[in-house]
Amino acid sequence: MTGSAAAGIGKRLVFTVSTGCCGEDRLARLLSMAPGVASLHDPEPDSADAMRDAQHAPERAREFLIEQKFPAIARHREAIYIETSHLFCQGFFEPALEMGLPFDLLLLSRPHRDAATSMFRFDTIPGRTPQGMLRYLSPDDPGVLPLLDWRQLNDYQLCYWYCLEIHRRQQSFAARLSDAGAGRVATLTLAELLADDALDRVVELLDLPKPTPWGKLRANFLGDHVAADQRPPLRLPPLEDLDDWERQVIEQVAAADNQAA
Repeated sequence: MTGSAAAGIGKRLVFTVSTGCCGEDRLARLLSMAPGVASLHDPEPDSADAMRDAQHAPERAREFLIEQKFPAIARHREAIYIETSHLFCQGFFEPALEMGLPFDLLLLSRPHRDAATSMFRFDTIPGRTPQGMLRYLSPDDPGVLPLLDWRQLNDYQLCYWYCLEIHRRQQSFAARLSDAGAGRVATLTLAELLADDALDRVVELLDLPKPTPWGKLRANFLGDHVAADQRPPLRLPPLEDLDDWERQVIEQVAAADNQAA
């Protein structure tokens, strides 16, 4: 499949930009209640297989999209394909846009402290733990928010830095998609996703076909489960310490920016 063929998949495509730990699995299951929609969280082929290589060899992301991801999407019979994985924004947005592929973005967010805490619970520490390296950006990847002396920071601070980086990408990618006229941008918070009217909200937000009464009934059984929050309570230091840790990250990003300028 060539780049031009990829642009002719013939489906409406929606991808998410999020940190992970923002209810992506719940979102996928909720959207699957809309008729004519294929909605998946982390489907095969798994973008994590190419994400790490793609940071330093962008052609790897393009190759993955053309040879694996787009053919897999094309095999779905539904006219609308939605993928809620947080990995799309970590190396795959740019080649998809450059290929002229029309797609929409859903910016899914959660307060930085809450998302960073959930990442910490899962031991997915950017640039440090195996799962953090496999599925998250690292401070030494090209094109990310600069962070001075990042190896000296604690695990929570690296998670917090990652949340700042994804927030930056949400703003940047939304502007770039709009400038290119390649698709629409919608925003959704985890709090909205957990609300009683979440199904109606996201269907209207993304302009999807209305669910059947059976679909709405099924949605009621999803509950408010967010996987990362089911771990045992995390013993974090007092809030003033978290404030200090987060302030240090913000200051080190600003110092690195000034140094680069």
